[in-house]
Amino acid sequence: MGLAVMVLVKSDRTWAQAQIRQSVERKYEEYRTAIKDAYKVDIKNFKDKIPGGQADGMAITNYDLKQLLEGIKSERDHTKDNLLALELAMDHLEYTADYYTHLAVMKRECSDGTGAQAQIRTSMEGKFDEYRTAIRDFYKADIKNFKDKIPGGGADGKAITNYDLKQLLEGIKAERDHTKDNLLALELAMDHLEYTPDYYTHLVVMERGCVSEKLLDR
Repeated sequence: MGLAVMVLVKSDRTWAQAQIRQSVERKYEEYRTAIKDAYKVDIKNFKDKIPGGQADGMAITNYDLKQLLEGIKSERDHTKDNLLALELAMDHLEYTADYYTHLAVMKRECSDGTGAQAQIRTSMEGKFDEYRTAIRDFYKADIKNFKDKIPGGGADGKAITNYDLKQLLEGIKAERDHTKDNLLALELAMDHLEYTPDYYTHLVVMERGCVSEKLLDR
């Protein structure tokens, strides 16, 4: 009798594990098909390319599919490599599951302040030494050694001094979610600031809102 019960329990456990495995495989294929249809890349070939990201080693299916699709679109500001854009998106979603919903709202609000943004951009000229000192003091990185590492970004080939220094300093801090390489974080920040010169002012407000929502949901 005892042996029969043990066999039955083992059989039930094996069946349950098979069901879970099939469910995971179905979800993976759903994500694989959707991303392939939208961006012509196969997540079967996905590997982390930038060490130090918050989602390093995590499964793609940990994240909402719609958020990932929107995230790839958004992160193409940095790169035309859609699998690298996926990696950047996953880093954001590791912290905030609906990050790109909030980001879309933020971008709409940013578009209402184009006059102020243009004023920030035109005031930034000939300040390389000031920028070099500030970034070296804050992040122990020398912008004299700066080179674009990710091809296809919105700010490729642009001067660091095109952008507001405070925004760059805040941007490096924010983009360290993706990498511990501060010059690479600077490059990612510049891509955002190329489109929205006060991007990180808006991002701070957005992230505070996300934290408040999480606290209210508890």
